[in-house]
Amino acid sequence: MTQLLAPPNGWRTFLWLWGSQALSVIGSAVAGFAFNIYLTQTRFPLAEQKPQLAAALSLTALAWTLAATLSAPLAGAWTDRHDRRRIMLVCDLAAGALTFATLGLLLSPAAPLWALVTLAALMGLVSTFHGSAFDASYTSLVPRDRLPRANGLMQTVWSLAGLVGPAAAALLIGVPALLRDAGTGPAWLSGLKDGVPFAYAVDGLTFLLAAAVVWRLSIPSPAPRPRAERPTLAQDMRFGWVFIGQRRPCWRCYSPLRWPTCAPATWGSWNP
Repeated sequence: MTQLLAPPNGWRTFLWLWGSQALSVIGSAVAGFAFNIYLTQTRFPLAEQKPQLAAALSLTALAWTLAATLSAPLAGAWTDRHDRRRIMLVCDLAAGALTFATLGLLLSPAAPLWALVTLAALMGLVSTFHGSAFDASYTSLVPRDRLPRANGLMQTVWSLAGLVGPAAAALLIGVPALLRDAGTGPAWLSGLKDGVPFAYAVDGLTFLLAAAVVWRLSIPSPAPRPRAERPTLAQDMRFGWVFIGQRRPCWRCYSPLRWPTCAPATWGSWNP
């Protein structure tokens, strides 16, 4: 694949893209924390329901992780073949739809566990495709001399979401109770039993906002190679799995490098 030259306004475009997607990532962290609160305090609040609570927490987390992990080679190969802006736009809209679908389940008296697990798996799938397109896009937008700054901003997103997400979720969850105590605010909001649906509504709005920003941006994608000169989608996926499988993680740097070529001799002979 040929290296794309960064457009003249690439850094400004990256900042818009990063800002909108960072807001969406924080919104997802808010929803994830609120979902755990829902399972603990609303869906399975009784002491005798602890086995069901453990199953719900485990199955939803496992569904998201497995869907995200198993679809990663497909998402990467798909991103290299299609318009990255369109992938992000579709994924943001799909994630927003899944979030509002989950919101509808949370408003029901007893949301079925299988539906929550299915939505979690679909969200993991969508997140992987979006993340693949996002990661591939910013390297084509940012000039080479600004890549370190861009990488720093990209890494900041996840740390910021981990710090801000739980605090923002706790604040949003408490909004209905605060409005009831104060006797103010919209009736639909103050009438909620808890603020978990409100937190999910905010998360869904962040996805729609991110989609609106991506829709207005111009994000370059590499020109597709002639069909005869490129491997098939299945070949690219198989190459990715083989590449990962042949490189065990390094216990020092957590990088998928071959042992012992990545390890200085002073580390000793420890070999996991």
